Amino acid sequence: MSLQAPTIKLGFDYPLVLLALPLVYVVLLILYYKSRRNRLELEKLLEDTSTLKHLRKPLTIAKLLAATLLVVSAASPFIEHRVATEITIENIGSITLPQTHHILLVDASKSMTYSEGAWTRISLAKKFLKKYLSYLNASDLVTLVEFCGEIKHTYAGSPREASEYVEKISVGYKYTAIGDALQYGLSLAKLSQSPVVVILVSDGKQNYGSDPIKVAEHFTEEKVPLIVISVTSSPLLEEIASVSGGKIFYVDKFTADILSTVVSKACSTAKYSALKARGKTVIYTWHRDYTISYALGLLALLLLLASLLDGV
Repeated sequence: MSLQAPTIKLGFDYPLVLLALPLVYVVLLILYYKSRRNRLELEKLLEDTSTLKHLRKPLTIAKLLAATLLVVSAASPFIEHRVATEITIENIGSITLPQTHHILLVDASKSMTYSEGAWTRISLAKKFLKKYLSYLNASDLVTLVEFCGEIKHTYAGSPREASEYVEKISVGYKYTAIGDALQYGLSLAKLSQSPVVVILVSDGKQNYGSDPIKVAEHFTEEKVPLIVISVTSSPLLEEIASVSGGKIFYVDKFTADILSTVVSKACSTAKYSALKARGKTVIYTWHRDYTISYALGLLALLLLLASLLDGV
């Protein structure tokens, strides 16, 4: 039987302040005995006609409680509530997320040198990738893989350093083995300990290696999310996205001017897909409530004022 974590906790910002309580009690005890001795001496000389005589003991206790509450209030107590927050596409940008692993498969074949409007396809791909990396958290993991007829594992590490390797990607190779790249990315994803997503960046000009459609089917079976970035229009890439249960985004001459919007949507979708596939779309955070601190301070003040009825 598993033990459920507590949903409410009591804590203090300055717990060391509580160490002053014994000293406060000693001082109060000394003052009490001095006051009591003086009062007894006066009672020998004068008749005690005070109407509050019967309240002296409760008022003394009130002073003790007031001092105790003041010290506890000074320690800044709080009540922490454990709150569950569901992650959605809409709020994913405003929540501190757990680590996610992004496997980037980048087409380095000759067709990526072709023009796409005012840019080459690889220049658009690099713009997308560098912007994409800037949206990731510093704690996220990035694996960069270049592919043509062969697979080249270029980088594994933090998003910040990955940008340097993206800029160094060289293209112009003869073959395009999208299926082999997808198979390699799937193998890496299955080994990842973190929520993981595979990002395929290509123009879809497959001409070598295994059938990418058949490989894409395994993404659904293995519950590994796939995001397809189509650097030009490609029926093949659309089918890969559909068969794998993934999403497709277009980075071409028509979307170049709104690249930031495309990247933002793609990145949010990638993060959410990675977390959803691993069942981690709910995160738990602790929220502190300091109402108890203010309430104790106010109660201490009221008790202190009430205790002054029989004098200081």
